[in-house]
Amino acid sequence: MREYYIKSATSSYLDDKTATILGITKPDANIIVERLTSLCRDGVDPLVSIDHRIETFRGKELLFIHIKESAIKPVHIKSQTIEESYIRSGGTTRKASRQEIGALILNSKTPTLEELHSSKLLNEVE
Repeated sequence: MREYYIKSATSSYLDDKTATILGITKPDANIIVERLTSLCRDGVDPLVSIDHRIETFRGKELLFIHIKESAIKPVHIKSQTIEESYIRSGGTTRKASRQEIGALILNSKTPTLEELHSSKLLNEVE
């Protein structure tokens, strides 16, 4: 349901028939960023960071979102097990095999103190 809402909300800023960019309002951009931030914070494990910026292109406001690659892998849906991890490849998303999950874990990087999220540290202390 969340995925559908985000897709439908973001696609409404482009005219499907003419491929004309309609742009986005700052309040709408804020809503999308808040929902994505919430998903990245509460919906996946480990935490994922996002950056965003609003740019003007041909007189229209556009929202750009960058989801940073996590050093700790695999990132998976918090309510599911690590076996329910997915891999994004090209334009597709597919379930990761056990071998791929193992390789992701082996190739994970131990984050430095500066790379850790403060909320993650606070949760571990409590």
